Amino acid sequence: MIVYFDEYDLITEEILKQMMIHLPPNYRRKVELSRKKETKVQRTIAYMLLKYCVTEEYPGEKIGDFSHGEHGKPFIEGVGYHFNLTHTKSAAACVISDMPVGIDIQDIITDEKKVMKKACCAAEIKRLAESEDPRREFTKLWTLKEAYVKQKGSGIWDSIDQLDFSERKGNPLVKGNRFFYIIEENRYVIAVCLEKTGHLTRKICLSDLVI
Repeated sequence: MIVYFDEYDLITEEILKQMMIHLPPNYRRKVELSRKKETKVQRTIAYMLLKYCVTEEYPGEKIGDFSHGEHGKPFIEGVGYHFNLTHTKSAAACVISDMPVGIDIQDIITDEKKVMKKACCAAEIKRLAESEDPRREFTKLWTLKEAYVKQKGSGIWDSIDQLDFSERKGNPLVKGNRFFYIIEENRYVIAVCLEKTGHLTRKICLSDLVI
């Protein structure tokens, strides 16, 4: 299941407090230590999306504080599902499955030239040069690469320039034994990396999350 939410402007202080009651202790402490309200909202919504997914897809399974892998990928001990979270200024997203998953969201990147040569292979750089909207195209490439790295549980610069997404046909895009989905909105792009297809995708409303 893939879910995402972008109604940040509807989150009042009262709604945020109501949601934070449902956060596990360590995660709530992390949220409370965030200096900016927008960061608190993003982190809280990301967890609430996970809670929603578990309730819908794995009823009866527990949800609690996170442990983390070597490169920071979160997981919950003793559960029968894998998940991944991501958030940005525009939206938050979550993916859940019975196999390892990765998801990334990015607002449309406006400084692509700073990292393009480090992040892209020659074929991708050529595609960017030919694109009518290179910033959106680079955002797609970046999110695909980061979703793949997050699915593996490795660091973002783990040979990222050797991942070639210059040829993309279909949604999902099949690459090796992995399936990649792209979700495009006006302000942001989401990419998801999975080991199998058939996942429901849903844009979540505030009413779905308010308990």
